[in-house]
Formats: sequence, C-alpha cells, structure tokens
Amino acid sequence: MSLLKDRKILGNITADNFNERANILLCSDKNVIRGLGVTIVSVLENISIPCTIHIAFNGEFPAEEDQRFLELSEKYQVPIYIYWIDDSAVRQLVSNPYITITAYYRLLMPYIMKEYHINKCLYLDTDILCVHDIAKWYAQPLNDVIAAVTKDATSQPKLRETKTCRQLGMKGLKYFNSGILLINIEEYVKYDIGNKAIQLCSKEKFGEMDQDVLNILLEGHVNFDSSYAYNCGMSVRNSEVPQNIYLIHFTGAKKPWKLCTSELKGSMISLFDSHSWKYPYYEAWRKYAKMSPWGGTIFRFT
Repeated sequence: MSLLKDRKILGNITADNFNERANILLCSDKNVIRGLGVTIVSVLENISIPCTIHIAFNGEFPAEEDQRFLELSEKYQVPIYIYWIDDSAVRQLVSNPYITITAYYRLLMPYIMKEYHINKCLYLDTDILCVHDIAKWYAQPLNDVIAAVTKDATSQPKLRETKTCRQLGMKGLKYFNSGILLINIEEYVKYDIGNKAIQLCSKEKFGEMDQDVLNILLEGHVNFDSSYAYNCGMSVRNSEVPQNIYLIHFTGAKKPWKLCTSELKGSMISLFDSHSWKYPYYEAWRKYAKMSPWGGTIFRFT
C-alpha cells in the first residue's frame, strides 16, 4: 500500500527521467518555508548538474507560496514536486516540543521515491546552506551501502565516541548527523530501514530520536565522511574546519533567520571565539535569502 496521499508539480517543468538529475529531498511545513526556500536556492545557485526538487509537506501548502516556488522552477529550470504522505505511522513518535512530526518524513519518503524508480536522493534539513558545488559528492558511487553520511559535530568534544556510541550499543565509533543523507533508495527499501526505525523509536526513547536509530541500523552500511566538509555544523571548532566547506548546517537554536550577526560583536564574541569561522555564514545565508523569492519577507531578529 502506497504512503503517498497526493502529489503536485509546481510549474510546467517536469523530469522525464529522475535519475538523469540530482534528486534533492527536503521535508517542511508552513513554519519553515523560508528556510526551505533559501536552502533550495543555495543548492541551485551552486550545483553544476541538473536537479529535481522533492518536498514532503506537512499540512496545507500556503497559496501565496505557489508563486514563489514557480519563480524558482522557471528561473533555474528545475522541476519541483510537492508530496503529501500518510504519516499515521509516525504520529505517536512526536514527544519533543522542538521537533515536529515533519522530522520523521525523511524515514518514509524513500518508499515513495522508490515508486517513481528514483535510485538515490540527497536529503537536506531546511537549515542547510550550500556554498559550493556538491555535484561530485552527489555522484559518489554508493554500490551496496545504504547511504553516504557525515560526522556529527557536538559542543562536547568526542561526545559521540566516548559516550553516545557506547550507550547505543554500536560496535564502532562513527556516529553521523542525519540532517544530510545521500540515500541509496534501492538498498534503503530493501532493508526496510524506515519501518525498522519507526519500530525502534516506538519501543524506546532516544536522546537524538531517529538520528540515534539510523546510526544503529546503518552502522557498517554507509560511506562515512569525517571531515565536516559536507556538514559543517555550528559546534565545529575553528581547528576542525576543513579547507573547503560545501554545506553549512545551522544546528541548534541560533538560526540565521532569527539571529542578528551584529549581536555577536562586542562582549558576546569572547564566548564564541573557538567557533568564529561560522559568523560570516549567517551573512551568507542572508545573501541567498535576498536573491530568493523570499527576499522581501521580514526577518525576525531575536
């Protein structure tokens, strides 16, 4: 039985063959559309291969947003598909007030994409900013692995290696962040990863929810990148920043559409010296926001 309830295409541009394009998957509701849009714009501004955008949407898609996404589709000549899914299997999993049910859509969407014969997709959280071409990373061979993943950055050094992996019963020390996942859809569905993750989340409470569960299920079945180049989160320290950064991940509460960078100057700056690499990227996010159809919206600086 299909999980797909409905799907629509924004604009007249369609994908004749999904596998001739990079399939970018994002999950959203009306509250994070601005972040969603800027993430998409940043990818399309930098990637050197044709893309298709897939958005799993929770709730009614605001009518005023249709025109903005139509502008994106026409400007970049990119197909944009909106999906509504049967989320009954994950409704009971929401227990954290800072997490919505939409966070679990990434577990279900590969099953739907398999129905459209899509071989792989790049899942991105809506607080991601692409600053360089990710075509080479997307094109990496996945062969028999289920996903290509990136190391998780934490505020406490070596937390994952010294504590988390052991608590989860993992055999190794390679813990990844699930906000960026290059998914081999065939293998993901073959091993029924989404349903297994939902079952585990239903039986036990995990500190990082489905991220912990995906680490358990995918251990030994991933291409693991420990450089932070493709997932440079806010907890990465200056000494850990790679020479080339491709994807910035605005993890934590200080989102670029909320935090004014000028507030980080003066006395505040001394508290964040070891993470000063990240400050220019708040401004970079706003640069992409201004060139996007959301450029005229009012930013909330809190």
